Amino acid sequence: MVEFEQNKTQQQISGIEKLQTEQSQTIYGIEKLQTEQSQTIYGIEKLHGKQHEKVMEDIGDLQNQSARFQEYLDLSPVAFSYGYNRNDNTKVIAGQTLLFTDRIMDLGGQFNPSTGTFTAPIKGIYVFHLVVMTYSYVWTTVDLMSGTKTIATLYSYDKDSWDQASVSTAVLLDIRQTVRPVAYYTNRDYINPGDHFSYFTGYLLKPI
Repeated sequence: MVEFEQNKTQQQISGIEKLQTEQSQTIYGIEKLQTEQSQTIYGIEKLHGKQHEKVMEDIGDLQNQSARFQEYLDLSPVAFSYGYNRNDNTKVIAGQTLLFTDRIMDLGGQFNPSTGTFTAPIKGIYVFHLVVMTYSYVWTTVDLMSGTKTIATLYSYDKDSWDQASVSTAVLLDIRQTVRPVAYYTNRDYINPGDHFSYFTGYLLKPI
């Protein structure tokens, strides 16, 4: 009888221990599930955070583009055209800047006819067009110079009549960079000065 009671008691203890083990496993499972849920929530929040950052970056880019476009709209036009109308047939020597002094149009005031030099008011793509007419038996080479760099070259020659040559170019200029026409060579020291047969034109195509 005593032995029976002891066995019964032992079985009860074993049942209680088994129940406690199952409860512990259940608690562990719940804690693991809670951890996974927390990680999932963190992942979602992290993803939302990255998406939010990307959206804010996109908004910032759009605002910058809008501001630059507004600057473009507000920018005063930049364009000039001057004729070479030196009726005194002033001699031109190699290395001399050609002075186009007869104003046809000047928007923005960035061309200086007294120095023959255009100065870029902003960084951008600019277009220049140079036309030179020479007398018979005169050959002339003129470089469009930006600083010390040649960006385009014009060559004019005709042995029987006057010859009109032209050159056009597009160039990226930084703010305050300059462009000017420089005589590289002429065999009779002058070009045709009258009636705008020779002229220098430029304009801003697109701000950068």
